[in-house]
Amino acid sequence: MDQLQHRKGLLITLIGVLVLTPDSLLFFLANVDPFEMIFWRGLFQGTALTIGLAFVYKDQFFPMVKAIGKTGILVSLSFAICNISFVYSLALTGAANTLICVATSSMWAALFSFLIMKERVRPVTLVAMIFAFIGIIVVFMDDFGSADLSQNIFGIATAITLAFSFTLIRKKSHVNMLPTSAISAFMGAIIAVSFLYRIDYEVSQWIYMAIMGFVVVPLSFACLAIGPRYIPAAEVSLLMLLETVLGPIWVWIGIGTEPHTNEIYGGAIVVGTLLIHSLYRLRFPRNKAAV
Repeated sequence: MDQLQHRKGLLITLIGVLVLTPDSLLFFLANVDPFEMIFWRGLFQGTALTIGLAFVYKDQFFPMVKAIGKTGILVSLSFAICNISFVYSLALTGAANTLICVATSSMWAALFSFLIMKERVRPVTLVAMIFAFIGIIVVFMDDFGSADLSQNIFGIATAITLAFSFTLIRKKSHVNMLPTSAISAFMGAIIAVSFLYRIDYEVSQWIYMAIMGFVVVPLSFACLAIGPRYIPAAEVSLLMLLETVLGPIWVWIGIGTEPHTNEIYGGAIVVGTLLIHSLYRLRFPRNKAAV
C-alpha cells in the first residue's frame, strides 16, 4: 500500500471516529425512546447524505448509486443490522457489556479480512488489538458481567456486522460506497417506524436529534465508508475504539458525569496504544504480503 494512501485513509477514518464521539451525549440530551431515535436519526441521516451526494456528484449521483451493486446493498444491510443490534444490546445488557462486545470488532475484521481477502494482519496490529481490548476491559471492569451471557448475542452481532461492513468496503475499494451510508440509514428508519408512537417532542429534543442526524452521524459514517478503501478493516475497527473511550468524556463535559478511575486508566491504555500503533504504521508502511 502506498504510504500516502495509508495516511489519507488513516486521517479520514480518524476524522469520522472523532466526529462520532459526541453521539452518546446527544442521545442522552435528546432523551427519547431508543427506537424513536433510530427512526429520526436514520431519516435525518439518509436525507442529509442523499441531498449532499446529489449536490456534490450531480449527474454522476445515480450512476454512483447503481455502481455499488450487490456488495453495496449487502454493506447497507450490514450497517443497518449493526445499528439495530446495538440498540437491542444496550436495552438488554447495558453499556458496559455492549461496548466490551463491540470492542472485539477489530478481531472480527482481522478474521474477515483473512477469509474474504486472504490478507494477513501484521503482528504489530495484533499486539495493538490485545492491548486496546485490555484497556476497554479496564474501563468497564466494575460493570461487566452483570447481564446474562446469552443476551450478549446482540453486542457480538454489532461487532460482527461492523467488521463485515468494513471488510466488504475494503474488498471493493475501487467502488465509492458512500451511498451505503444513506441506504442503511433509510433501512433502519423503515424498520423502526413501527416503534414510533409520538412526535410531540420539545424544541430542545428536536435540536439535539437534528444535530445528530444532519451533522454528526452523516459526516462520521461518510468518512467511515471511505476509510476502509485505503487502510485495512482491522485498523478501521481499531480506531473505532476511540469512540468507546472519548464518548464518556463528552458526557462528562456535557452533563458533568465525572469518569471513574478505571475509565481514566483504561482510556489512557487505549489512546496510548492507538497513538503508538498509528505512528508506527506511518513510519513503517506494510509490505505487499501483509496488512
